[in-house]
Amino acid sequence: MLLMMSGCQNQEEEPSEDDQETMDKKPVVSITYDGREIETNEIRSCFEPECSKESAEPDSIDHQEFTEGVNPTEVKDGESITIEVDGEEPSQIYYSQYFERGQSTIEETTLDKGNEININGENKEDGKERYYVVLEWRNDNDEFLGSLSKAFSIEIEETS
Repeated sequence: MLLMMSGCQNQEEEPSEDDQETMDKKPVVSITYDGREIETNEIRSCFEPECSKESAEPDSIDHQEFTEGVNPTEVKDGESITIEVDGEEPSQIYYSQYFERGQSTIEETTLDKGNEININGENKEDGKERYYVVLEWRNDNDEFLGSLSKAFSIEIEETS
């Protein structure tokens, strides 16, 4: 009987949730226009194991609150703002845009390759726009590794 019981104890352990992959180095993100870093507010920086996907996102998005105290950067109509990442490239970048005319919001637009937000000014009346940008990192198994969000404000200059 003793021999039978001892044979069942040689099982491999399943990895626990505590063994989840983490990023070696947290990336540094800057937002630039015309080669110069623009003023932003960092809203959240959240990486495993200190936080989860759920705690990485704010309860609500308030473009005006997020950009409070940020001086708007003057941007020429038709140009681009670049999101630069020093470190591992994010799995996804998305943003929402708020513009004063009619207090409208364009919700969650995913950026294609290139990490650029094209400024077209078609929504402007007074030329001011506010952005909330989220970068998210995931591993090969699509498990959350981290997220970083920033907000900034621009004032669009018309091109002649």
